[in-house]
Amino acid sequence: MGSVGLTYVGSIAAGAFSTGVEVVHFFTYFGSLGLFSVVIAAVLFTLFPIIGLEYARLTGFYDYGRLVKSLIGEVPYVLFELVYVALVVLFISAVMAAGSQLLTSILGFNPYYGLALMYLVSLLIVILGRRVVLSSETSLTTVKVSIITLATLTIIYLSWGYLGCFGFHNHL
Repeated sequence: MGSVGLTYVGSIAAGAFSTGVEVVHFFTYFGSLGLFSVVIAAVLFTLFPIIGLEYARLTGFYDYGRLVKSLIGEVPYVLFELVYVALVVLFISAVMAAGSQLLTSILGFNPYYGLALMYLVSLLIVILGRRVVLSSETSLTTVKVSIITLATLTIIYLSWGYLGCFGFHNHL
């Protein structure tokens, strides 16, 4: 159960940090109603996983396939899976492109070499299979949350330094 919690927290944290600017702009646009929206979002992000876990406990369907089939039926399940696979391919493509861009920006890699490296990493994960991904799930989530935390602390440090807070005078 610990890995489910870590995966959920890692996913929500990664999603919140990757799209945080859009969320802040959306919520602050509506002023005080935006704060109410944040509370509703927090309640929903807490409530729906609890409902899903309780449904799984009551039905005894702890595997993905049986759980989703019990919720939406056999035919919609197949259609859902096709759309899901398309979204996974799109997600992997976006991650590979972003990773390639990071390798290019930070390490000065040729963009095509960076993309080839990201492709090899993705191919390795696919070849090694589900077992390796599941066995490294906790480690990967810990690494992901650590990177997000370090990036946030770096941004805060550089921002405060740029603004002259706490006696820092680091000009970008």
